Amino acid sequence: MNEMITRSLTGVVFVSIVVFATTFDLISATVLWIAVLLQGLKEYKKLKGTPLGYLLITLAVVSLWAMGRPFEAWGGVFLNI
Repeated sequence: MNEMITRSLTGVVFVSIVVFATTFDLISATVLWIAVLLQGLKEYKKLKGTPLGYLLITLAVVSLWAMGRPFEAWGGVFLNI
């Protein structure tokens, strides 16, 4: 039961950080997802996985970052899609 509470609190903190970073500024979102990417690659290296795993982790994190539509924020273009 103690592990479940710890994991739940960690999840709440992580979600709070993600929501704050992604709504605050593009730079804070970028820093957050770079930190997540580096931590994920570090953990994957400990598992001694295949090289394809590094690519998949990188693609997953870049996809999450790109969902924030950073190119529109940089270019000043806001499309109503």
